[in-house]
Amino acid sequence: MHIWMDQGGTFTDVVHVDPDGGVRVEKVLSDRADLDALGRGASDVRRGTTIGTNALLERTGVPVLLLTSEGLEDLPWVGDQTRPELFAMRVTKPPPLCSYAVGVPVRIHADGTVAGTFRVTEQLRSLIRNADIRSAAVVLPHGPLRPELERQIGAALRDLGVAHVSLGHEVAPSRGLLARMQTALVDAGLSPLLPRAPGHYMRSDGGLARERGDGSGEWRGRDAALSGPAGGVIAVADLAARLGLGPTIGLDMGGTSTDVCRVDGAPARVPNLEIAGLRLRVPAVRLETVAAGGGSRLGQVAGAYAVGPRSAGAQPGPAAYGRGGPATLTDCEVVLGRLPDFPPVCGPNRDAALDTAAARAAVASLDPSSPVESIAEGYRAVGQEAMAAAVRGLCARLGTDPAVHALVAFGGAGPAHACGVARRLGIRRVVVPGLASVFSAVGIGRGQRRAEVVVPIEEGIEKALADAHALLPFAGHVTARVAMRHVGTQATLEVSAANAPEWRTAFDRAHAEQFGASRPELAVEAVEVRVAVESVDARPVPRVELSSEDIGTTEAFFGTWQAVPCGPMGSALGLPGPALLTGPGTTVVVDVGWRATWSGNALILEDESPVLSGIGTAPDPVHAAIIASRLGSVAREMGARLGRLARSVSIRERQDYSCALFDADGNLVVN
Repeated sequence: MHIWMDQGGTFTDVVHVDPDGGVRVEKVLSDRADLDALGRGASDVRRGTTIGTNALLERTGVPVLLLTSEGLEDLPWVGDQTRPELFAMRVTKPPPLCSYAVGVPVRIHADGTVAGTFRVTEQLRSLIRNADIRSAAVVLPHGPLRPELERQIGAALRDLGVAHVSLGHEVAPSRGLLARMQTALVDAGLSPLLPRAPGHYMRSDGGLARERGDGSGEWRGRDAALSGPAGGVIAVADLAARLGLGPTIGLDMGGTSTDVCRVDGAPARVPNLEIAGLRLRVPAVRLETVAAGGGSRLGQVAGAYAVGPRSAGAQPGPAAYGRGGPATLTDCEVVLGRLPDFPPVCGPNRDAALDTAAARAAVASLDPSSPVESIAEGYRAVGQEAMAAAVRGLCARLGTDPAVHALVAFGGAGPAHACGVARRLGIRRVVVPGLASVFSAVGIGRGQRRAEVVVPIEEGIEKALADAHALLPFAGHVTARVAMRHVGTQATLEVSAANAPEWRTAFDRAHAEQFGASRPELAVEAVEVRVAVESVDARPVPRVELSSEDIGTTEAFFGTWQAVPCGPMGSALGLPGPALLTGPGTTVVVDVGWRATWSGNALILEDESPVLSGIGTAPDPVHAAIIASRLGSVAREMGARLGRLARSVSIRERQDYSCALFDADGNLVVN
């Protein structure tokens, strides 16, 4: 028996897979889930968890002591000059992850020479004892050049009773003191919180880490930030390969937000992860997140419809849950009659059906001059445009056209909006997995054990590659890349190590692909090498068996109230829209012009519309929101590209520039 789990904030999805691929799915309340007990009796247990993500967002990690060189104790508070909200008059930064910071009289210079010595002071001894410090991080400038110094300080802290110590050169050997420090603080703050039941755990990079059950395995706090969402990326790549979809966009829509990814073969990975105001030097799958989920609250900004970023949460939840909640995207689905198979989990006792009257009243109050169905359709369009904008931004950074992709929609709410998002992107094929509501858990199970080693380049690329290969923890499929950049810039581009000795040519080619031009006149430096190893274990393919009972009808709004086909996904054999199809924990909305066919383990939706229609030019709150979103995306992409190419710290971090769009008369539209 194989057991795959995705531990979310509210529910833990558990997928039981027999050796022959038979599947049984269960959902357990996370606050009552015993991960160890849920995995008993299985030969293969794989888990993902949002514990690390939530702790970062809410700053609820364990208290951490930071030790660094004297004069740098305030770096976690000072940070760099990055402004998260460019035009905010008052910038509120998230608090740092360390509770205390102590400077030690040791400094490593850029050439590796050392000034000063470390010794345990009575002040340090007293702080650890009186503050009951159980976790610490040791991060010295240029620490990877002289790792023995950080090890010496770490050993002294353990002798003083500190249970967990994270060393900067171990958790993030890349260059960049602030990012290395933040990564070590994350590792120290989250590692004591992580579940330690034996098995494998999903890392942020989509690989699995082995945990023995006593904290001595590969599973660390630095790896947990995207543990759950990374499973969705792996699942999309696996499904795309098995169905031969080619380039594919993944759309994972939950209650609070929507994650989008792109795969073309292997999952795309990035060397850094930005989350909760932190920049972490850890590999991660490439994801874009937008605050548009089923529970996103609805409102208006300057007369235009707005969706999110605030969410109704699980308590009180959407208005339709019957607990006094606000209007949300879920309420729009209820108003339009598009949730025909919602479980009885509403009301104060969580045992009642959806409260349609409450949903209609909440949505109608947003725009009293319009019919409630028109309001609901308008907010659906705005939410879908926000998701489409995230896909456009991701594809723009990668230099690709969304329209040449297939769209895989999953999560509880993703299949309800997939056709609308796809049409806005020009995508003609949508795929809904049979296990869409637990698809991230499926991806966790379909993942492979993976490890990555980063070695800074000090004595040449070949020497660094050899050192990295020697540090790999197990045998398997090995890939190696070299991170390079123009001298004076910060952002790197990675090229395959197999390109030697033509690394410069490969770098110029990658630069042209990403930015539209190469700059051969500028000097290039190689910064570090990344060597990854991945196992090649056999894994079962879940076999989805859905009901194929006859399609019935239900009343739903598609321009007008009408009886539309409604039934299980497994019954769809060329079914034209409009229609509603149900699966375990999700509803698929088949829009007008689409045709649905069940094929194996997935529902295939094909857009048969001949031409995409325009949105018109008449004043309209929905169209205003859509146009503003699209123009804003253009300006943001201009700025992101300028920042990546900049040598100036003021441009790169402070964003001291303006990227703007103007109309034909020179009036500012957006910047």
